[in-house]
Amino acid sequence: MSQEQCTKITQIAPTVAQVKGYDDYSAPWQEMTMHAGRALGQSAKAAQLIADIDKRLADLKARNPQFAGKTVAVVEPYEPGKYAVFAPSDPKVVLMTQLGFTVPDATLKFAKENRAVFLPYETPPLGAPLSFGTVLSIPYALDQLVPLLG
Repeated sequence: MSQEQCTKITQIAPTVAQVKGYDDYSAPWQEMTMHAGRALGQSAKAAQLIADIDKRLADLKARNPQFAGKTVAVVEPYEPGKYAVFAPSDPKVVLMTQLGFTVPDATLKFAKENRAVFLPYETPPLGAPLSFGTVLSIPYALDQLVPLLG
């Protein structure tokens, strides 16, 4: 959340905002989970949720050795012929690297060459779970994502 959004929401109710030290929308899901866990007095539960997902990611990576070394770019068309390329620090990209993929220097080049797997926002609804990157959305996203990467 941006500072402007946080300021507005705080006027309505007590608010736990993004972890300091990261650009808007780029805090790692692990940091956000621990931040929320501390705010709720549930640090141990937050740590366990993170450990569960880390194990699941490691298991998926081990079961899908074909992902190792393959390049991935997370891009999003925002109008015909124009793409937004997500930075290597974006949580969606980080999740892909945790599965074994690598991030090339020329990510937009691959998108324009149609060397991409389309990850839909609907049917299955995958865009939002990847974008939000929480302990609730990541397991669902992995269930939908890994079969598409085949």
